[in-house]
Amino acid sequence: MDHAVSIWRKDGGLPWLVAALNKVGASDPAADDLLRAAEQLPADSPAHTTVSYHRVRLLLEKGEQEKARKVLDGLLPELRHTITLSSLNMFLNQRMRVAASYNEFQTYLSRQVVGFTAELDTDWKDTYCRGTGCYDRLYGGKKGQPQSRFDLDAALVLNTRMPLELLAKSALDETLPERLRGELAVATWTRAAMLGRHDIAIMLVPKIKDAYPETAKDLDVYAQAQAQASQYRWYAALLAILHHPGARPYVIAGLARTDAIETIDNFSDNWWCDDMGQYLDNVGNDSYWDAKGGTRKSRERADLPPYPAFLSSEEKEAARSQWRTLDAFGTAANYLPYETLKWARENPDDPRIPEALHFAVRATRYGCGNQATSRLSKEAFMLLHSRYPNSKWTKETPYWF
Repeated sequence: MDHAVSIWRKDGGLPWLVAALNKVGASDPAADDLLRAAEQLPADSPAHTTVSYHRVRLLLEKGEQEKARKVLDGLLPELRHTITLSSLNMFLNQRMRVAASYNEFQTYLSRQVVGFTAELDTDWKDTYCRGTGCYDRLYGGKKGQPQSRFDLDAALVLNTRMPLELLAKSALDETLPERLRGELAVATWTRAAMLGRHDIAIMLVPKIKDAYPETAKDLDVYAQAQAQASQYRWYAALLAILHHPGARPYVIAGLARTDAIETIDNFSDNWWCDDMGQYLDNVGNDSYWDAKGGTRKSRERADLPPYPAFLSSEEKEAARSQWRTLDAFGTAANYLPYETLKWARENPDDPRIPEALHFAVRATRYGCGNQATSRLSKEAFMLLHSRYPNSKWTKETPYWF
């Protein structure tokens, strides 16, 4: 870094300006000088796009969001026609970060897919994608137009920095592409139900049924339970979540889940893991669930984004509280049987209990488990077999895991 800055100061050459900008952070003594040089670079310079990106990056690091927003708004109309889609996505990332209102945030929330990678040889990847719908989900068919997805930056903001009310608003806002609205609606509904916010969850039922018709039966039961006591609303939601392994209280970045929402994925891409939307994949972090006390400890990724500037202090606090509550629930492979066992103890005569216990045991087999999972699996299994020996669901549950 010092070497690049030193040479740039001596000869002022464009290559060394680019090199120095690429290396420095906002706290570097040379940052202000480099920003001035970047601002003066002619628009027809071959390095203008690269220099502009780093100029905005430094402005963001310095907390000068308004200035960064003005720079981006001056750049984007031209860049949309002159740079590659992957490079444009990087600028859209920056523009989303400086959104001054909910409407701006919503406008820059999704990105067009450029491609995807997999640790597979080309022939096997093509065969796999034909069977699982990768091309359809990413490109609208192998030769179709690129699909819009959530990138990591957008997914992290939605999962960890947005309150339920705005998540629901985003899911119902036609600014987002249809497929993403469906995914966000499921995530927000699951999140709201887990948090006991059925007033929000019920708003999303029509959208989810439209995006995923296979959920209609369970969601109709849930909607009809709204007039009853709160715990009955939760029981209907819990059974719906157990029935649909694609339900999780957060959106994922990049490639969508390839299996249907009601279908078990054999590689454990079912429900959610310990990370609760921080890592956005199925690799849990170093956390655990204590099934007796219900306590959980976890590490938090260090690069979580700041709260959007347009959020009020009340909205930021609501988002913080909601996400921390969800994060404390831990992995679905433990949370779902834990909640089902609680339901069974409180309402042993509920006719849905045997079915719920069966699906709770299934969740321990196909979800992201840890050291407490097997204990919960056995407990649900034993209760099912001891209390409901003649149920068809008992006969369909020959093992615990």
